[in-house]
Amino acid sequence: MSIPVRQLVMPYHQLFGMMIFGAVALNVGMGIAERAAWKHTCWTKGRELCGQQAVANFVGMCVFFYALCVLMLVSNPRWKRRPLPEEESLHQLTASSSQD
Repeated sequence: MSIPVRQLVMPYHQLFGMMIFGAVALNVGMGIAERAAWKHTCWTKGRELCGQQAVANFVGMCVFFYALCVLMLVSNPRWKRRPLPEEESLHQLTASSSQD
């Protein structure tokens, strides 16, 4: 693929990737919350936080902060990878050889 086409497609690729990743993280969080609400009944009986609930809360927070960090890293333009000079010269060589 040529470099202008890659530059045109890249923002859409990142957007759809971030949307899919966000949807997956949301699904994981909802699954953890549903399991904690229906399977861990210690909080309804004794009205106190048990070990199962604490682990579910901790894992849910870890998933949330992991997803937040990944989305911040991907969306920040300062941390985008810049192509090396060798890559650009190699791309020009392969583009000229494919046109022959």
